[in-house]
Amino acid sequence: MLGELITTADTYDAGRQAINNAFSAQTSFNILSASTIFSGGTNLSDLLTGSSSPSTAITKNFQTLTIGGTGISAWDYRSGYNATITLTGNISLNITNTEDGDYGTLQVIQDSTGSRQLTLPDLSKLVNGGGSLVLSSSANAKDILTFVKIGSTFYWNIGYDYQ
Repeated sequence: MLGELITTADTYDAGRQAINNAFSAQTSFNILSASTIFSGGTNLSDLLTGSSSPSTAITKNFQTLTIGGTGISAWDYRSGYNATITLTGNISLNITNTEDGDYGTLQVIQDSTGSRQLTLPDLSKLVNGGGSLVLSSSANAKDILTFVKIGSTFYWNIGYDYQ
């Protein structure tokens, strides 16, 4: 139907209006741009006309995670879907504000001591049926982990020892 609305439009403005009308009833959406994912409860018509902005913007830039005094590092997904952490001890990772279909990248760097461990969030599964996460152990080693969240489960892949 949307394709029909666009192809029958005589002018650019009429086509834009047809799209606005087709989506004016939408109350939830995701829009991808080069640097940001927008999601939220503003209708698409308001976004296209510039009369509203999305309620949530998630950036692609890498955020640096900090380690709390309890040995837990909190990753707020709303602050970015890519993150980096330098392990200075054995750490547990907690990811907040994620939904079904979210994905991200985590760069994990060992400190100058190395042999640090990272515990993934509850309901995490590793590629190839792996149990607990095993990281590169040498000093200053860099591993890259990616995840996709399906339902309430995080599914993880890992690349080891990037030089």
